[in-house]
Amino acid sequence: QRAPDVQLVWRSDIDLELLTIAGGHDESKTAAEARRALRALIRRFEAVPPSSVEALSVPIYAARAWLKGIGNVTIADVPIETLAAKNPKADLAPRYALRWAGDETVVVDPDKLRVGDTLVIPVEYGGLNPVGVWDPSCTDPVTDLGEEAQWRARGRAVLRPSCVPDIAHVWVKRVLGVSTDQVEPFETKREEREAIKTWLDALSRDATSPEWRLEAVRHLRDVGWQWVEIGGSSAADPREVVVIGKRPKQADRDFDPEASSHTSQRSKDKPVTLREHCADVSELVRGFATRLGFPESVVGDLALAGRLHDLGKADPRFQLMLAKGDPVKAAMSGEPLAKSGIGPADKSAQDEASLRSRYPAGTRHEFMSLQLAQGDIESEASDPELVRHLISSHHGWSRPCAPPTPDPEPVEVQHPFAKGVVLTSRHSLASTGSGVAHRFATLNARYGAHGVAWLEALVRLADHRASQFPSPGGKS
Repeated sequence: QRAPDVQLVWRSDIDLELLTIAGGHDESKTAAEARRALRALIRRFEAVPPSSVEALSVPIYAARAWLKGIGNVTIADVPIETLAAKNPKADLAPRYALRWAGDETVVVDPDKLRVGDTLVIPVEYGGLNPVGVWDPSCTDPVTDLGEEAQWRARGRAVLRPSCVPDIAHVWVKRVLGVSTDQVEPFETKREEREAIKTWLDALSRDATSPEWRLEAVRHLRDVGWQWVEIGGSSAADPREVVVIGKRPKQADRDFDPEASSHTSQRSKDKPVTLREHCADVSELVRGFATRLGFPESVVGDLALAGRLHDLGKADPRFQLMLAKGDPVKAAMSGEPLAKSGIGPADKSAQDEASLRSRYPAGTRHEFMSLQLAQGDIESEASDPELVRHLISSHHGWSRPCAPPTPDPEPVEVQHPFAKGVVLTSRHSLASTGSGVAHRFATLNARYGAHGVAWLEALVRLADHRASQFPSPGGKS
């Protein structure tokens, strides 16, 4: 039987020095500097997040040995059990990887790999032969497939000038803010925009570009584009420009395996109300379940979970965070929001809004949603336990455990759709004794492990879709 796998993703914009600092392996750097380095690394992937489409599955023992610098480790149908026992001497110094988990991404040592990890590693590590087959002895840099994966799987046109063959060398250097004797950075955004436009024009005429890149460039020129700046804090965190299409390819609205509310390409110009978003999710998941032939009772429970899944965002501190930390703006919003309108790439604005709101770090809105939804569930659900689980699991928790939800300064939260329902934000619904794990076990026995996962996936996909393409005014 084959060993459990990890997923390897190679990226060209990981600076080895920054990776070492972020992992706490540079003794000359403080813990604060390590945290800043990690944040800088995470920000580099927000516009082009790692994707399963670009990942290679490798047995965990082979990935661990390779990162530890142990050569001649062959992938076999049966793991080489003697590898650990023999403790072979490493041929190279150990190398580190990023365990990708969004904001919870960390730098990991080879010995701390876990089954199922998505590991983002520098292209300089090598590991693939020229035709893209796993070869731990190969040290040639690997091709970064981030942009191609975004285009092929999600219809997102995203280009990083530093990762594209140098079609217009001088323009690229100026766009990236590189200053040399021959090239000076641009002084104004207008100049920079014109430079990017010229660069895209050059790419569109480049006969050596692959077809997917030419398609992406045509799409950028058709629908319009914007650019975001990341990095620039140090020599190890160089400035990078990412050119992003203003909307994805229309044809790919029906296929986006990895869309999330954190990476959606929803227009950042207009916030989305909680009522609109929940109605969208409810309608979408009802449609999914109906077309899949689920019984009407299950269809109704899925739609109910969609309608109630984000009630916890009505927490006034969460609303202040969505209003970018501006209490006047929050007070004038009229009704609770589900989406802030802060662009997904603007992580600094998100962090600042979170700090101003005083929303407790680590608190999960899913469980406040569950707190507020109890009356609706009892009166409307065919299977109340299923609806509770679908609400609490729509960001991946409750399988079977919930994270700690500290709330040292609780507030009262008004049910956004039901007058007179006001509950405290301090609850025990995520505690060990809350029944969340028992509920998961019960539902697995009732629907089967794959059945529960399927139902969860429908709600999560509807949530992602509604975040990515909100309906004007919402639908009920």
